[in-house]
Amino acid sequence: MAEAKKSAKQGRQSLVATLAALDQRLSNRLYLSCQGVPRWTYKLLEYGGDGVVWVLVTFTALFLPSTPAASRLAWANLLLGLLLDLVLVGTLKGLFQRTRPVYNHKADFIVVVAVDHFSFPSGHSARASFVAVFVLACLAQLPGWLRLIALAWAVTTALSRAAMGRHYLGDVLAGLLVGVLNVAILTRVRVGVRYGWMMGVEKGALGLLHKVVGMSC
Repeated sequence: MAEAKKSAKQGRQSLVATLAALDQRLSNRLYLSCQGVPRWTYKLLEYGGDGVVWVLVTFTALFLPSTPAASRLAWANLLLGLLLDLVLVGTLKGLFQRTRPVYNHKADFIVVVAVDHFSFPSGHSARASFVAVFVLACLAQLPGWLRLIALAWAVTTALSRAAMGRHYLGDVLAGLLVGVLNVAILTRVRVGVRYGWMMGVEKGALGLLHKVVGMSC
């Protein structure tokens, strides 16, 4: 019995090691094939998916006096999702503690918190995925071309993380899934806004947002 358990454990470890090696090999090929792309394009996408930037912009939009009450409700839920994103990604990075690729350019890499040293999952991919799915699933009033741009931006941002050497492809894929999970959670717990201010958390599937700003969740 003990031998069977030991053998099964070794089999799982061997599978994980094989998948990790494949992930590293494919990621390295992508990185090498994209060396001709100007690095400033990657940096632009990096700043566009930065968590601090998104939280600051969303917080500002939420509390600007000129922001309509209906829009403020949407901004509040977006902020809630962004904060949840930081918690989910930070927790997973701390649990897995996967090191970043050895070819990651550390000279232009900014570490905000300790877990930023780790690679799995990709926070930028998770954030881009969350924002894109939030737009696609919850902002039904937006034109189709804007929704398409949001999706293209998320995919491009995610792939750029591996192309510029910040992450492995496995980190990027996991990040995209975390973003989708984030929206799934957000559609069950949403922020309610009254008189232009956040007043608490309400249960439901964003039904009020559907009425106020055309959200379909």
